[in-house]
Amino acid sequence: MRLFGGTDDADLKDVARHAKVRVAERGEVLFERGDEAEVFYGVISGWVKLFNPRADGTEAVIGIFAQGETFAEATLFMAGVYPATAEIIAPCRLFEFERDYFADKFLSNPAWCRGMFASLSMHLHRLTREVEQLQNRSSEQRLARFLLMLCHEADSGCTLQLPYEKSLIANRLGMKPETLSRNFQKLRSFGVRVERDKVIVSDVKRLRAHCA
Repeated sequence: MRLFGGTDDADLKDVARHAKVRVAERGEVLFERGDEAEVFYGVISGWVKLFNPRADGTEAVIGIFAQGETFAEATLFMAGVYPATAEIIAPCRLFEFERDYFADKFLSNPAWCRGMFASLSMHLHRLTREVEQLQNRSSEQRLARFLLMLCHEADSGCTLQLPYEKSLIANRLGMKPETLSRNFQKLRSFGVRVERDKVIVSDVKRLRAHCA
């Protein structure tokens, strides 16, 4: 995980002694906004959603975290409460890291401090990029870029499994579910086909050119 990118073997063994693996199912809430922060998390597999509820009953999705990413680590330097709610959106295996132990460790270990800044900088970079996309790209282009992110480095075609339900994808991309459906239809002319929770992209290079 990026957070421990500069950590040597001896320190990683120490990390392992102060972390445990947790298995969580879809719909499980790890913590709610305002709860006392005793641990932060790293994703081994699965997907986790961080959000805050709005007054109208909808959700403001702050971030979605996947394999290799950490979240809630900023509570090491805050007042000790979680600023958002975390919910499992696909079955997960997670690392739970002890907050107090790591708070002391980060203050005394320059390599860990660099890892912390790198992790938080990536969170900020992602949020900045998503805000930029919401402001400067059409909803169709935002969906296309999301699909390309899941296709990784493929150049010809790929079949991908949507990582979570379409309503949450729509929320993350700043559109309504019905707008998401219309945009999937628009992308058919660029080789995108939907089969339930799978998406077939027949020409990745063409879709990438459309986004550009």
